[in-house]
Amino acid sequence: MMQTRLFRAFICSTAALLLLTAAAKLYSATGSVRILTANDPLLHLSYRPIT
Repeated sequence: MMQTRLFRAFICSTAALLLLTAAAKLYSATGSVRILTANDPLLHLSYRPIT
């Protein structure tokens, strides 16, 4: 009983963290921050497609 509650809490917290990360990623990808137009020195790509 206790093990299933802990497992469910772990799954719910993991899902919440992944959702928060995805929302932050979408927000940063659609932003107009100047750093996103800079080129990566190693790959020679702009940071917008990488994010």
